[in-house]
Amino acid sequence: MNVLLDIIGSFGFLMILIAFFLNLSKKIIRNTFAYNGLNFAGSMVMGYYAYAINSMLFVAFQLIWASISLYFLLKKTHHHIKHRKKKKS
Repeated sequence: MNVLLDIIGSFGFLMILIAFFLNLSKKIIRNTFAYNGLNFAGSMVMGYYAYAINSMLFVAFQLIWASISLYFLLKKTHHHIKHRKKKKS
């Protein structure tokens, strides 16, 4: 196995694990940019890792995870933009 590839996969795993730990320890809440951003980035990195090791079931899982995280990131962004526009008025 390629050591660099293992490091990349571990980094993605670490991002998701950090988001999970911070959420459980109430340092961040789940509907924030930080939480969903870490989940999205981590799942994309792990998705690449899964693809590189040819684990298509794991690729599918990571794509679903990334899609859900991206949905909530976009939802939060839309809400943030909408809220800022109301403040300016």
